[in-house]
Amino acid sequence: MRVRRAETWARAIAVEMDRGSFVSRTEAETTTLNKQQGKNRYAFYGSNA
Repeated sequence: MRVRRAETWARAIAVEMDRGSFVSRTEAETTTLNKQQGKNRYAFYGSNA
């Protein structure tokens, strides 16, 4: 079952790459809520905080 799901996922990624619509999700998958809150705070207050 896992092999089938992995193959399906790989085909979907390959299709996105072929179409030019692939967007890496690495940052989204590895960013924690704390990191995101810090980025939002920095973007809101800028470097003057």
